[in-house]
Amino acid sequence: MIFVGSPLRHVFAAVFLALLCAACVSDLRARRIPNWVSLSLAVGGLVFSLSEHDVARGLGIALGGLMLGLLLWSPSYVFRLLGAGDVKLFAGAGAWLGPLRTFEAAVIAGLIGGLLALIWMLRFRGLQGTAATLWVARMSPVTLVQRRTGPATRQHLPYSIALSLGLAAAAWLPRSLL
Repeated sequence: MIFVGSPLRHVFAAVFLALLCAACVSDLRARRIPNWVSLSLAVGGLVFSLSEHDVARGLGIALGGLMLGLLLWSPSYVFRLLGAGDVKLFAGAGAWLGPLRTFEAAVIAGLIGGLLALIWMLRFRGLQGTAATLWVARMSPVTLVQRRTGPATRQHLPYSIALSLGLAAAAWLPRSLL
């Protein structure tokens, strides 16, 4: 648990959680994650890492987590599965976690995202439509991919929820997977 210990760590934890919540609320309401949230996460993660470690190690942890977060989710943006805001959110939050916890957060977020996608599918396609989609997906998994072709709509899954839950789990329950 990276936020356990001193009162300063509790303040950092509150900031981290508040920024993740701000991203989720914005994504739910407008299907956008403001750049100021992602930038605040990146700067906050850098400050947090530097407050915990010497300069070289702190920079390595923060930049390693940020770059890995960007690297892990950029293909989803390139293939139009996620928006740029989702990728920037995860990268900024990765600065808080460092590379190993960022990787763990990505795995957890992917699992949560799959569950949320199933729930989302049930909501918009119903039980029969979901069953039919999953039946067809047995032979052609690409049918599960709903690429963004224009502005996000209410039917697009706000993936920041899955990303934020994965990030929070990796921060408060580290080594739960790795």
